[in-house]
Amino acid sequence: MRIESQKETLNKILHNNNMLDVASIKRVLILHEEEFDIIGDWVIRFHKLTYLKGFLQNAAITINFTAAGHNMLSDALLKNNPHLHAITAMKWQEIDFEQYDFILTVSYNEQAILAYLDQRYGSSIQCGAFRICVFTMSYFMLKPKEGVVFLFPLNRELGLYSEKMGTPIELYISKEEQQWADAWLREKGLKENEQLFIILDSASKRDKLLSIPVYYELLLDLLLRDNVKVLNFDEMNMGKEKFYTELLGAIHMEKFIFSKGLNLREAICLLGSSQVKLILGPCTGLMHCASGIYNNYVRNGLNRAQVPVLIVYTGKYKQDAGNVYLWWNNNPLMNILVIRKRNNDKTMLLMDDLTDEEKIKNDGLTCDEYTARMLTEFVDQKIPKFPSMRALHV
Repeated sequence: MRIESQKETLNKILHNNNMLDVASIKRVLILHEEEFDIIGDWVIRFHKLTYLKGFLQNAAITINFTAAGHNMLSDALLKNNPHLHAITAMKWQEIDFEQYDFILTVSYNEQAILAYLDQRYGSSIQCGAFRICVFTMSYFMLKPKEGVVFLFPLNRELGLYSEKMGTPIELYISKEEQQWADAWLREKGLKENEQLFIILDSASKRDKLLSIPVYYELLLDLLLRDNVKVLNFDEMNMGKEKFYTELLGAIHMEKFIFSKGLNLREAICLLGSSQVKLILGPCTGLMHCASGIYNNYVRNGLNRAQVPVLIVYTGKYKQDAGNVYLWWNNNPLMNILVIRKRNNDKTMLLMDDLTDEEKIKNDGLTCDEYTARMLTEFVDQKIPKFPSMRALHV
């Protein structure tokens, strides 16, 4: 009996979907049911909210998270997001679904959502008193999973709209948060005349990182510059200060600032400090965050000449992990480095200098093939060690 009722409820929802008038939508609920995994994935996925708000211009959008452990990432990545009316963390029983006229699902188990809507609202939906529309966002918000079939349809018009938009990713740091970051860095010893270099040294996998000898030479080259301090994130209190002291010697530690025990949002705010001159790191979530922060700053009036030098180095992507273009297209402020073999030589290139065909070809070398010379010379081009000398040659 319940199965038949669910079929009837689904048919009525699909009918409502077909009759949808986008301009009439006032309240939207995104049911986000899945756990978070990798930061960079979710920076990119949450960017799709931009397209949703553009498509549903008159609607107030609420996103509800039910999975345990969502708070750290959702709070860090969605705070100040102007495309959302509210962020909630309620169980289905606590949600008044009837106040919404449009639901979007992010779930590997959309059958459970249908079953709940039928059990609680089946008679109202079937008789037309509750004319709810339900579409899926799961196709482009979740990784494919074998055996999973999404029950609700995509909204074709929304899909076409999002394909046309193609705006850069943004993260939203408030003026107060930037001021907090500046004050925190001053407390840690950053002087007004000093430049801050943020060097990211961790990733989800070791093969995304430079070899230790290359990283050592690069770091030493940066530390030997005048009026520079290097920020290193040690949010898990892993003892990085001891590691760097042993690696580089105590003499260089006065140029280091270690961020210990801050939460993810606070670390993201430090990326947006007004004294940052360089952010360099592997293909990882915080580099996507950095790109999003400065895309937003520029859109709100920051002169591009004032944007820090943003450098991400990429390597060889695994078969199921896409390619450099998939992860880094539409990041206009980022210098995206790739390392390829050309004429039997290792060559470091910018992704933007590749042909369209080369961008999607997964023939990159691994990150341990970068040399210190490649990287230091590239940084020198962007931030000359002796700017006064550069001026003499212009």
